[in-house]
Amino acid sequence: MLRARTIEDAGTEPPGSSASSIVLQRTPEGFVGETRATGFTGSGAPCPVTFPTELVACEDAGLTLRAVASTSIDEGCQPSRSGPPPVRLKQVLLRDPPDAGP
Repeated sequence: MLRARTIEDAGTEPPGSSASSIVLQRTPEGFVGETRATGFTGSGAPCPVTFPTELVACEDAGLTLRAVASTSIDEGCQPSRSGPPPVRLKQVLLRDPPDAGP
């Protein structure tokens, strides 16, 4: 199982933001799983959301995932029937270069 977690710069978190996690499992079809995050309704109520996610490339520089970039949710924390359908996009997660030290 591969997990990645967002990390905020300078130890502060902007208002209304939330952490997300990517959980992938090795399957016969490759690494597949989901992104778990907090979405917000039109009125600002937080809702847990999950998006299908799959690994499409693994290189020295980082990983390329295919996942939903955004979606609409209704006031009941369900996918909105009136909003645009979710679109799955390729997203690149780059590895930080090693610290060169002092």
